[in-house]
Amino acid sequence: LRSTACLIGCGMGCSENTSLILRTVLENSTSPVIIDADGINCLSRDINMIRTASAPLILTPHMGEMARLIKRTTAEIAADRFRIARDFAQEWKVTLVLKDSVTVVAQPDGSLYLNTAGNPGMARGGSGDVLAGIIASLAAQGIEPGHAAAAGVYLHAAGGDRAAQRLSQYGMLPSDIIDELPLLFQSINR
Repeated sequence: LRSTACLIGCGMGCSENTSLILRTVLENSTSPVIIDADGINCLSRDINMIRTASAPLILTPHMGEMARLIKRTTAEIAADRFRIARDFAQEWKVTLVLKDSVTVVAQPDGSLYLNTAGNPGMARGGSGDVLAGIIASLAAQGIEPGHAAAAGVYLHAAGGDRAAQRLSQYGMLPSDIIDELPLLFQSINR
């Protein structure tokens, strides 16, 4: 079975089986692996699993997941998010998407991308899954993992802003972000 990218963790639960699946994917994948949600939670039990990876990794934690991953408090991370994100990406040689009102994309080489677009209406269950899917789709098309992560974060936020304009921050759902993507691509192509 061949793939050009793998997304793991969304809605999987965090059992011993999930950890085994994650470890197997990390050890055997030859294409970029995007780890989200329960995949991150499983990593927080044994972060050294990252070292078994044979392909580029993109981790997409929100602040709470990052706190569990590095055994710090959310407040500690919020107070120094840029340094913490950069240090983590460099130490573990991964691309890190640290999700918050200002999302930080940290690269293994120490470079950072900051995204200030987006809105509070995007802070709903499922929105992170949409982001992980966008990043995975870009990586699957052959875009370098760091660029796939940065572009995915931007597209997700821009789609969220368009959905909020159309439906309000209160009325929008994560699926509305997906609905905005074709229109967003059209506007970019112009």
